Amino acid sequence: MGGFTTRCAVIYHLGRYTTAVKNKKQPLTQQVYQQLLEQLTDGRLKFGQVITRRGMAARLGVSMAPVAEAFGELERDGLLETMPRQGTRLRVFTETHAREQAVVRLALETQVARMVCGPKLATPPKSLATIARTLDARTSGGPKRWRAEIDFHLGLAQLTEQAMLIESLGDVLRLGFFIALQTTVGIDDSRRPSSRHGWLLKQLAKSDPDAAAASMRKHLMQGSMSRVIEGIVI
Repeated sequence: MGGFTTRCAVIYHLGRYTTAVKNKKQPLTQQVYQQLLEQLTDGRLKFGQVITRRGMAARLGVSMAPVAEAFGELERDGLLETMPRQGTRLRVFTETHAREQAVVRLALETQVARMVCGPKLATPPKSLATIARTLDARTSGGPKRWRAEIDFHLGLAQLTEQAMLIESLGDVLRLGFFIALQTTVGIDDSRRPSSRHGWLLKQLAKSDPDAAAASMRKHLMQGSMSRVIEGIVI
């Protein structure tokens, strides 16, 4: 778990770190890793595209060693796969992947709700309250909004002080972002209730774990998750 804080900074705040590869403030492997994520987010890299370590090293102007390490990270994240006789390609996601990701996310998020409800959220941390207001104001959409969603839900998870739970949820949230970029699940939540994040914080302020879990489920099911997970009981 020692690298968790660093991984959060690089992985979960997609787009916040837009420094060039040659910037020395981050280890080179992290810079390459972030560059690959950003290129996948903005479409310069395509899902299903075959990529090579040598080709990517030339593209980014770095040696093959940090690219190989970054590829390893992407493969562990579920974003890269090795295909027999085809080479390494960016993973192609399907509706089945979206459903499986949603099931795991729902289980983790409802557990977080059970653990943090009550006094911890009687007065929500300012950072959470600010993100909730921003999200409910709908001042942005697409990937930028998803980054704020990740910040919000990871902020709740941080209150559990359970590193493995936080890291697992972060991985699931980030994977969901990339699945949504590719599948028909989408990343537009314009039809969701406008005050859903503020409402959730109010519900979680109550010291009732079962009610908190139910409120989290309702919150999540108000969005695109309902289209892929309808009828599943968690």
